[in-house]
Amino acid sequence: MLPNSLKFIKKDNRIKLEKEISFMLEEKVQPSVAMHGGKVEFKEMDHVNGIVTVSMTGSCAGCSMSQMTLKGGVENMLLHYFPDKIRLVEAEFGEVTNPYYS
Repeated sequence: MLPNSLKFIKKDNRIKLEKEISFMLEEKVQPSVAMHGGKVEFKEMDHVNGIVTVSMTGSCAGCSMSQMTLKGGVENMLLHYFPDKIRLVEAEFGEVTNPYYS
C-alpha cells in the first residue's frame, strides 16, 4: 500500500514524476526492446493508486515474453527507482505485428 501522502501530490510534482518515468523507459528499457523490434512507452499514471500504464507495441505485442519484459524488466526497474511512488505496472498492447517470440 502506498503512503496516504501520495494522494495529495501537487500537479507539478505529478507531471515531473511522469516525465522521470518516461525518461527511464526511454533510456533503460527502450534500447533493449528496440533490438527485437518492440517499443515500450509511458502511457499514464494513476497517482492515487500508484499504477503506471505503459504501451507495448511492435514485436512486444503478442510476444510470449512480453509479461516477463513487463514484470521482470519494466516493473522491477521502476519499483527500484521510485519505490514510494509506484505499486504496480500494467500494459496496454498494440496490434500484434510479428511477435519476437511466439
